[in-house]
Amino acid sequence: MKVKVTLIAVLGIVLYSCSPKIVPQEQPEKVVAIEEVAVEVIKEEPPQEVASYLMLSPELAEGKDLYENNCAKCHELYNPKKFTAEQWTPILIDMQKNTDLTDEQRMKVYNYVTMK
Repeated sequence: MKVKVTLIAVLGIVLYSCSPKIVPQEQPEKVVAIEEVAVEVIKEEPPQEVASYLMLSPELAEGKDLYENNCAKCHELYNPKKFTAEQWTPILIDMQKNTDLTDEQRMKVYNYVTMK
């Protein structure tokens, strides 16, 4: 019985070692072609009015609109950069008394005139 088991084991080993080996084939590397594209840089800047309008958030745009439509009723519009943020606070509080602006609207005007 030991001889049969040994023969079967040896026969199994021989058959296993004689079987064809399956070796995974290497995949060729994928090559991606990169196309160069010429890009023309335009150095012209848009007009100042367009540039400042395009960069305003909706809240700042509303503040600008409130500033231009309410403050211009009584006096000329001052360049917002003429005063500091600290100077604008009492100016806007005082000027709010002459208009129908709410505190929220006054803050939108303040945010607009003090933006950098």
